[in-house]
Formats: sequence, structure tokens, C-alpha cells
Amino acid sequence: MPIDLRSKSDSGIIFAAIAVGGMKAMKQAAKKRENKYFPSIFLILTLFALLAFSASPTLHAKDVTPPYLVNPIPEPGTITENWYFIRTGVLDDESGVNGDEDKVSVTINGSPPRVKPIIEPSYGQRGIQITLILDAQEKNSKIEVEVQAYDLAPEPNRMVESWSFYVHEISTDHALIGTYPEDYRSLTHSDESGNLMFSWVSMIPYEYYRLEFIMGDGSSGSMDFSAGSLETSYQTASFSAPGIPVSDWEILSTLGQIGWRVAPLNGINGDVIGKMSDVQYVTYIPENVPVLSRPYHNALLDPMYPPTFEWKALDYALDGYLVVFVRLDGTGGFSDDVRVFDTPIFVRTIPMDEDLWNTFSAGVWAWTVFGKIPGNGFSDFMIQRFTKN
Repeated sequence: MPIDLRSKSDSGIIFAAIAVGGMKAMKQAAKKRENKYFPSIFLILTLFALLAFSASPTLHAKDVTPPYLVNPIPEPGTITENWYFIRTGVLDDESGVNGDEDKVSVTINGSPPRVKPIIEPSYGQRGIQITLILDAQEKNSKIEVEVQAYDLAPEPNRMVESWSFYVHEISTDHALIGTYPEDYRSLTHSDESGNLMFSWVSMIPYEYYRLEFIMGDGSSGSMDFSAGSLETSYQTASFSAPGIPVSDWEILSTLGQIGWRVAPLNGINGDVIGKMSDVQYVTYIPENVPVLSRPYHNALLDPMYPPTFEWKALDYALDGYLVVFVRLDGTGGFSDDVRVFDTPIFVRTIPMDEDLWNTFSAGVWAWTVFGKIPGNGFSDFMIQRFTKN
């Protein structure tokens, strides 16, 4: 049954909801996280020889790389009931994206959208976010989205990228759509400025919502609130718990992967009255990890333009970094398609050249960076994903 936690503070609400199973559930979830990630990655490391990789700091060169798509919704190749809401980011790590409306264009199945796209600055002013709400006449069993944009380099680079998804059932009963945190996102306290936030799209103006958290052992907690207590914009509703202290974030990091979803209600502690969102997953991680800074999580990367993979330095003594790329199989698990790079302490990028990038087959990849601690130890880590088209 849902738990009524309305009398608690924002941070108290979130912690009570996700820790409803008590310390036992926390320990079990942390153990599951350890079993899920560490054996898989370290087994891979024992089965594959390390590829020695050395490099020297590079000078800033001419920007010849176009922007790339980030976190397209619905995800490429998926089968969904969502034909009506499309969102994607466009990001350029070097020059930023030109957000002028005459420099950004979108087509749906080869035609301009009937409803004008919403274009907003995003990603620390280095990118834009594009939101489309489709007209009823644009319903289709397959929807292909093409986006054209330019960066702000002195000689602008043009991006033309597309993705498609399939509609299982064209329904008028619009399900809620979770938009943040992005699915399978790992988040640090510093990157989030100590804030916890959950956002979703609701095409119907419901008056009440339930946010549910699901632990790795199946235990769950939830909280109900009115739409008036949320931040809203363009059919997007957001719940925010600001100012979470580092000590509380460290507790969150012991919980492992947390599932979350949202449902519409007929009142506080009431019944679900519409389609809830799919479960999405987020992992809160401690500060002592090499934070993956680019490309952005859930990036769609062009096979023609080798990307740069970059992470932030740790502030304690290390013997270097170990960078691991693993292609995901059809079930989302780790495959045996692996790349491992061993870098010295002063190198915090993997600058791909064309030959190296060509060794990465098309598909979804996970990547992570370990700090190599003197004495054969490793730091904690975060995982991000990207798709090579």
C-alpha cells in the first residue's frame, strides 16, 4: 500500500519512500549492486588482455565535429504506445549548439511536424532540448524522426541525425512518460548540485500523482502529492527535493539501482486512474568516482565522427585510470565485446581516431572509468551508455 509521507520534509519524504524496506533492504540492495556490477566487469578484465594506451595532452584544434543527439524519447528501436510525445537533446561539447529556430529543423516520417517544435536552451548552454507533441493525424505504427542542427563553430558543422521507434498500439489513453533522470543514469551529488529531481510528461492535466520507488529486492515506497505542488512546463511536471546533504547522498549510494515510476491518482492516498509510466532506473553514486563528462549519457553517436571520451580527475593519489567499454546484448546485459584502456594519471581522455572508432560495432555500449589505487585497488565507478548508430 502507498505510504502517506506528506508531513515530512522533501528530503525526508524521498528517504522514507526509498528506504521503506529498512536497513535490511538497503544492505540487500547494496549487495545486489555489488554482485551485478563488480563480478561482471572484473570477470571481463580477467578474460581480456589489457590494451596499453598512452597519450599526451592535446592542443585545442579546429572544431570539425557536428553536434549529436542526446536521450531521444522514445528510445531508438523500441516498441511503445507513445506515438504522441517526442523529445531529444542536441549537444555540442566544443562550440555549443545554435538554437536559432531557422537553424534547427525536425521532420516526422519525412514531413514537417504539424505542431511547431518547442526549442529550449539546455545542457549548461552547450545544447538545446527539442520537444514535439504530435497531432492525431500523425499517428503511425512506425515513426521516424530526423533532426538537423548546427554548432556555433566559426565554420559551423551541420548535424543531420535520425532515429525511429515502433508503436505497439495506437491508443488515446496517454500513459505518463518519465523524462528525468534518464533511464539507467548514474548521478553524483556535485553534478546534481545536491538536488534530487524526477520529471515526467502528462498529456492530461491530472490533479494528483504518485511517485513510486522500487528497490532491488522488490520492496517499494511511494508518496502522493497534488499537481499544484509541482513545477510544470510544456506538459512536464517535476518533483524536486533541493539541498540534499552529502551525508544523505552517501546513504543513497548504498542502495544500488533504484527503479521509479509515476501514476495519476484521483486524490491523495487514492486510486490510480490512468496509465502509469514505465519503470526507469537510476543509481546515486558517491563522490569518490571518476565522473564521466562526455559524451553525455544516452548519446547517439555518428559512426563517421570519432567522439572524445572524457572524465574528471580524482583528487587523491592514483596510479592511473582503467577505462572499460562493453557492448550490451539484446537483453541489456554485458556481451563479450569489450575494449579496455590503461591510461596514465595525467591522461583523462580517450581521443578516438577513425581506425579505433571503427572497431566499435553498431549498438548500445556501456562505459566506465576506474581510478587505479596504489596496491592493486580500484575506486568506485559510474556507468554511462551511448549508442553507435
